[in-house]
Amino acid sequence: MSKSAANLIDTRTAAALLEITPRWLQKLARDGWIKPAGRGQWPLATTIQGYIVFLQSRIQERPAGAALHDARAKEIEQRLARQDRSLVTMDEALASISEITNDMVSSVEGLPRKITKDPRERERITAICSAEAARLKMSFAASKAALKTGMAIDDSTDEE
Repeated sequence: MSKSAANLIDTRTAAALLEITPRWLQKLARDGWIKPAGRGQWPLATTIQGYIVFLQSRIQERPAGAALHDARAKEIEQRLARQDRSLVTMDEALASISEITNDMVSSVEGLPRKITKDPRERERITAICSAEAARLKMSFAASKAALKTGMAIDDSTDEE
């Protein structure tokens, strides 16, 4: 067997080495990326080099539909994340904050009745709880605003 014959591989082997189909290999040859040595025969080194050049050209040129493809991929990723519950919509997050706010404020406002029956003591505790309920409402409102705008929460309302 001659040295040049030893460097030739058949179509199936060439396609397997490049991890492509024989049909794709033949298309690359028609497009001028790879040159066969003869019918069903491929020079090993130049076939691999031609495929590398083809891949490099694909990396350097972004297809016209690439932006659309990227947007669709991102949309699919987000849809899957919502299904996995690792991503929630803004409406869901705001609804949760509202529900938590209402529950917390109601709980704080109901404490005076649970603590004492003494009218004077209840009045004093009601004033404390009302102030705390107002602070909680402001804090949760700031959290909602920060969530909507993407800005940081203004911590100055917490330190009063």
